[in-house]
This record gives sequence, C-alpha cells and structure tokens, in this order.
Amino acid sequence: MTRLVQRLRNGPYIVTVGGEIKSICGCGLSGTLPFCDGTHQITKTEKPGKLHWYDSGKQRHDAVDRYHDISTDEPVKRTLSAQAASSIGISAQPVSDR
Repeated sequence: MTRLVQRLRNGPYIVTVGGEIKSICGCGLSGTLPFCDGTHQITKTEKPGKLHWYDSGKQRHDAVDRYHDISTDEPVKRTLSAQAASSIGISAQPVSDR
C-alpha cells in the first residue's frame, strides 16, 4: 500500500543512546533510515503551507499537481453559493450568533 505522510520537520532529532549521540531522520527522506544522512537539506527551500512529495531520485513535486484529491488535516471552510443554497431551500446569507 502506498501512503503519503506529511512531515513537518526539516532536520534530524538528536538523541543520546548509551552515551553515543545519534541523529534520527526527521524528514523521512534519508537513505539510511532511521538515521539521518543529511538529505533534509533539500527540504530547506520548501514553501510553508505547501504539500510536496519526493520521487526516488529525491526530486520535489507539488502534491496537488499529482494527487488532485489530496487533503490535509487543516480545517477547510466550505461555503455554498447563493444559487446552490436556493436549490436546496436554504439561505446563503451569513447568520449571526448574536
């Protein structure tokens, strides 16, 4: 099964194991998982708020260009047009809670 996993970190986690310092991959792109190999450097120029995917050659692509139905856990504000609202018999006018 193929999965798209959103990673927000563009650097490693530094941990100490048995007195030895290790760098654990935080971007998910390392070729030596679970350890960091420095590949996160290619994520430094990603634009905040954009979703990307990387191919096996570590080339970045915009996720929405390839995956048109992709969604995020960000809240989405959905509104009805006046025409759509009237077709189902409701008002599209904003309603105040005051």
